[in-house]
Amino acid sequence: MVFTLTAGGDAGKVTASNSVIDGEDLVGDARFGTAEIRRDASTLDAVHGVQGERGRFGLQARGIEVAEVRSHAWSATGGNFRLRGMKVDVSSGGKKCL
Repeated sequence: MVFTLTAGGDAGKVTASNSVIDGEDLVGDARFGTAEIRRDASTLDAVHGVQGERGRFGLQARGIEVAEVRSHAWSATGGNFRLRGMKVDVSSGGKKCL
């Protein structure tokens, strides 16, 4: 199954707070505030009660702004999301987004 979620653009900014994204990549123009990069994912503590797998790459920040972002993610946990202009597409046998 391929789940594609798009939002933002002409509809306005997408915002989130206290969020955890489990994924393999994040591409875009970004600005991080108080970032901790390459920390073991099992030691992340910025969002209470949520950690990653031991030995996996971890990144946490007090703030992040991204533009033109693309990500291949398995989950988004917790937090508050504002997704202006959201569109969801779910298909079987679809191609992974590039």
